[in-house]
Amino acid sequence: MKNKIIFTVLIIILTFHVTSCQRNITKINEESLSIINLLYNIESNKFPVPPPPNGDASTSANRAKINASDKYINNKKYVIAVIEKDNNEYIKVIDLPKEYSEILSNSASIFLSKNLPKANIEDVNGNKIPVIVPRKSSKIQDIAKKNEVLGVLFLSDIKFNENINKAVLQFGAYTHELAGYTSIICLEKKQGSWQVVSSKNLSES
Repeated sequence: MKNKIIFTVLIIILTFHVTSCQRNITKINEESLSIINLLYNIESNKFPVPPPPNGDASTSANRAKINASDKYINNKKYVIAVIEKDNNEYIKVIDLPKEYSEILSNSASIFLSKNLPKANIEDVNGNKIPVIVPRKSSKIQDIAKKNEVLGVLFLSDIKFNENINKAVLQFGAYTHELAGYTSIICLEKKQGSWQVVSSKNLSES
């Protein structure tokens, strides 16, 4: 009888632990996609919105308006490329806020960028955002032309603090081999939305 009780208690504890881990993974995935949406839209905002087609100009203009939101991607303008390995040599010398340096060196949770190709990422119009693992020999302009986009966004693993309300990652945006930048981006979730609080350039061309 005693052994049966102990076994039952162990099963309950194990079930609770597994359920908690699954919830944590789900939350990390959701927050990571929100961060990607935000950074994608910030880059899209740097390009002018095209003029509305003939017809109801006011309605078309409203549809074309771009906001830097973490809820959804507004327009398909980029392909997302996975950074398979962080550039740790540069990261060590970048002067980041202390709390984010600690997240980089000792993160509580990590979203692995290699899982991104499995995600179904779409813009607000239902256009699928291509996610690739580029070859070292691939050229930015060739990738962009193949996927009918303006350029390529590079994303590393996303590292979180224990409360999953602060995050840091390596992020790059390029429209050509000689036109773009790579940065370390620090974010914080405030009032339900992610915001960029610090951005340190690693390289720019």
